Amino acid sequence: MPSSTKRLQHKDYTIAWICAQPLEATAAEAMLDETHLDLPINPQDENTYILG
Repeated sequence: MPSSTKRLQHKDYTIAWICAQPLEATAAEAMLDETHLDLPINPQDENTYILG
């Protein structure tokens, strides 16, 4: 999957895919046509985000 240097804002994303298990997250990430740079997150947020 190609990486992108796009850095969008939170408001630019309209769909979230929540995965409870690593295998699900791997499948979800494989569906992305590209990945975007990370957005700032709350330091207390222990979730993992993959943007694309």
